[in-house]
Amino acid sequence: MGHMKVQSPNVDLFSENTWRQALFLFLCSLRNTSSGNVFKCAHCRNCPESHIIDGTAVTMKGDRFTGQPINAVLEDARVVEQKHNMNSRAFFNIQAERKTLNTIARRYAKSIKAIDSTPESPLPKLCDCDKKLEERAGSYGLDLFLKWVDEKIQARELSKAEREAIYYFLGRNIGTNSPVLAYFPNLLVSLIEDKISGDSRLLPRTVVDAIAASSPSLFNVLKVSGARRSRPFTVPEAFLPLLRVLCERAHHCTEGPGIEEVDELAQEDARRQESSAESLECLGTGVCVGIPQLRERPKFTADKAKDFIGCNKQFLKGRGRTGGVMTIFCPHGVCYAGFILPKAESRDHLFSFMVKYLERPPKYLVYDFGCAALEYCLNRLPGWFKNMMVVVDRMHWDNHTACCSSFNIRLYEDLDGLNSQIAEQCNAALRKINPTLHRSSQPFFMVMLRQYLHAWNTKKEKALGIGLGRGLLY
Repeated sequence: MGHMKVQSPNVDLFSENTWRQALFLFLCSLRNTSSGNVFKCAHCRNCPESHIIDGTAVTMKGDRFTGQPINAVLEDARVVEQKHNMNSRAFFNIQAERKTLNTIARRYAKSIKAIDSTPESPLPKLCDCDKKLEERAGSYGLDLFLKWVDEKIQARELSKAEREAIYYFLGRNIGTNSPVLAYFPNLLVSLIEDKISGDSRLLPRTVVDAIAASSPSLFNVLKVSGARRSRPFTVPEAFLPLLRVLCERAHHCTEGPGIEEVDELAQEDARRQESSAESLECLGTGVCVGIPQLRERPKFTADKAKDFIGCNKQFLKGRGRTGGVMTIFCPHGVCYAGFILPKAESRDHLFSFMVKYLERPPKYLVYDFGCAALEYCLNRLPGWFKNMMVVVDRMHWDNHTACCSSFNIRLYEDLDGLNSQIAEQCNAALRKINPTLHRSSQPFFMVMLRQYLHAWNTKKEKALGIGLGRGLLY
């Protein structure tokens, strides 16, 4: 009887990528991911009202990244022209004098804030700070307002809280390089403009409430002259020129490419009909998103210029490694996207995500570098991002010492219950698997990232489904 020849298995039969896909499908079956897309909140669907964004230090070796960056631009993409820049969007919009006037406004504001309540305290006047601001105040609508402030100070009619309100408005809003839209949102332009035209000065209570909700710094100044929530308010004569200039500046910030250009891109460019999180596509691209891609990112003339950044942030970029992972969450704590950053984290990554995947920008964008992100968006698609309000999360705000105070999330009552650290919390837990992914290939990296975020979302959705959604916001 002859001996049967036993053949050894062919270890080269399957490629590494095939094994990765097999593992991916196996893990999917364990999680039962085919039953639905958990990378999309059942409450927010494709358009969350708020986006909480953060990057994490989960990295892989840079030479193992073989995917497509989320901010990749097609070679034949159209070029969108830039309409205005940081200088023209700031309150003091003449570059030659902006820095000087910013300094004077902050100095005057600090002197107001520092007044003691004792009779012997010095009472600063505008003219004591600098003649230049007094001479140019009229062209910015500040002349009557500053005169009104001086009269109130000399008469000792302002409390410490009222002086601080004026300080934050003068020194930490109009005296900064931030765009006027940061502290005077576009929605107020249409509400206020008609009400203060001509001899009219009466603001209905709905307008007063809108100012309180979207422009807390301005509302605190109006409170000094008698404004109260849910009550009509007659604007003092001294405030009218300033409000008109604010409307004019805010309107200027919105001029330029907008929704029409973005929608046109959506009609012309090829679109994916399913999200990358529901297919094996994310293994190859390194981009896992729970909603379909709508359009490609166009080119912008602003891409060639270096944006001025008035605030500094240290971005992660280890030698020979990727820049981490950026994650994007809705207000209910559900992760909509997680994608590899081939290089250091930048504002272009979140900008490209919004342009490529969102039907419209969120109402609120929560980001630790939000002050610079707003400038970045307005440099490219001001007409599309005109109604988006940007704030800095609670944990990182204390590091923003020179930014416009209106980026402080704590000022907005609408966001009181929002967990602005949800991205930080998920990313902190995500770092636990960093040792496993440290030397992994990109397909395995994406398999583990996707499955971790899937488990996170499943837990959040289950809590929302049994009525615990409110607890997730605190």
